[in-house]
Amino acid sequence: MKNNRGIAFTELLVVIAVMGTLVAALGFSFRGWMASYDAESQTKEMYADLMNARVRAMHQNRLHFIIVDSHHYQLFEDTDESGGNAPSDGDAALWSNPKPFKYPSLWRGTVVMHTNGMVSNTISYLGATVRFDLDDDGDGIPDISPDYDCVILYFSRINIGMWQGSKCVAT
Repeated sequence: MKNNRGIAFTELLVVIAVMGTLVAALGFSFRGWMASYDAESQTKEMYADLMNARVRAMHQNRLHFIIVDSHHYQLFEDTDESGGNAPSDGDAALWSNPKPFKYPSLWRGTVVMHTNGMVSNTISYLGATVRFDLDDDGDGIPDISPDYDCVILYFSRINIGMWQGSKCVAT
């Protein structure tokens, strides 16, 4: 019969050290995955809200306005039918509070959804790009790289994409 007295203290220390290293490495990866997920979710949510505003404008035969600020955005319906390129005091906000951005928007302005489904004529023929600042440490290089991080608005379409160099490439 063999002498079975359990495990040695050194073996236990080696196992704990390996597990600790794995936990630390996976913790850093998990934070990166979550940051990418948050940026993608923010972009997809804004895209869905823009498409929803477009459909609502056509369905209800009223202009819809989306005011984009660096830290949030709000959707308005032209309930007083005053028209124009911005909401008036009589227009109704569709949410009680503006939707906040976790990553600030680098584009600010007003988007108008017309009753024919076209996007505001204040946007150039090259489109407007709503892009998010993913540079947390201020070195000019994005700290995360999600699959989607920008929304391109053209007259007749809205695309979601990824920022590459100096433009948003629709995916």
